[in-house]
Amino acid sequence: MSKRAVLLAVLTAVTAIVTVAAPAGAATPATRFTAVTPQRVLDTRDGTGVGVEGDHLVLDLSGSVPAGTAAVVLNLTGVEANVDSFVTVWPDGQQRPSTSNLNVSQRQTAANLTTVSLPDNRKLDIAVRGDLGVVADLQGYYAGNGSGYVGHSPQRVMDTRTGRGPLGPHESTVLDLSSVLPPTATAVVFNLTATNTTAPTFVTAWPDGVAQPAASSLNLAPGWTRANLVTVAVPPSRKIDLYNHLGSVDLIADVSGFYVSDAGDWFFPGVPQRVVDTRDSHPVGPGGVLAVDVSPQTVLSADAVAVNITATDATTSTFLTAWPGDSTRPDASTLNLGAGETVPNMAIVSLWQRSFSVSNLAGSVDVVVDIAGYFSANRP
Repeated sequence: MSKRAVLLAVLTAVTAIVTVAAPAGAATPATRFTAVTPQRVLDTRDGTGVGVEGDHLVLDLSGSVPAGTAAVVLNLTGVEANVDSFVTVWPDGQQRPSTSNLNVSQRQTAANLTTVSLPDNRKLDIAVRGDLGVVADLQGYYAGNGSGYVGHSPQRVMDTRTGRGPLGPHESTVLDLSSVLPPTATAVVFNLTATNTTAPTFVTAWPDGVAQPAASSLNLAPGWTRANLVTVAVPPSRKIDLYNHLGSVDLIADVSGFYVSDAGDWFFPGVPQRVVDTRDSHPVGPGGVLAVDVSPQTVLSADAVAVNITATDATTSTFLTAWPGDSTRPDASTLNLGAGETVPNMAIVSLWQRSFSVSNLAGSVDVVVDIAGYFSANRP
């Protein structure tokens, strides 16, 4: 049986987005982050990392992260979906959550960063609804040692539309963050948006000064405007390389935080929980702002949250922006989508009184928010 056939054997009925919230998980340990050069740990197209157990895949990360790892950061890519599909990832041995990590429309290839709690056996379960290839690139992990997080309102640090111009085929550019990051920064978190694409392509982000990894950060089709959160290790130069594979593409980068070796918040991973689903009430209209209260899922001292934001049923092309509710909306975007599309994107959003805001530019759109964990300076 081929690896593609093995994947198809564990598929079930297609659903766009799951709607029922997962139950709250048990208390989790305080953790710090370690970034790695992107490493491909799963590819169902060639069998890399593929294991099957019952109706789902099993990804064994014991050879990729150390014992004691509490959560991992993966860039998930759904490749060449034959039907509308979605992917759910959760800790092995636990109940499958009623949330999704990646949504891919028919005939598309799309990526989404995800943070997932890791059990003691260092295995993850992956359920696929639909028909597509699944690729996972390890970006880093949370454990007892590492770097703490420092978040802020999104800050635009690059826009090739008003700067150097689009990247051509097989072309790279350097993003210099030395004026944005402190010398102690070990990793940076930014939303990478691509627009004005002229060919099917992918974009890769990695630390300057090392070889380009065999991994992708963002996948695109001609005419798309798409975003994906990336977490990249920061070298001493504080520079990040960005590569475009085919055609030409404009790139935009909005930094929302970074990790430092000498300070910063602890991360508390948890079982994914649905905190907002506007389909149960009413969509966000043009220029509308949605207030997202995460106080039931966080502690009083929480400074930021790791969330998966999904937009669906948009009536026109639009973008969403997530930011702390006490400040002016930044000149930045969190996710972009066209009319009728369903698009997810992970975000690490700083909080104000344990809440944040999500704005919609145009038309109306439904918004779904799933929380994966929170950041706090207080360690129990």
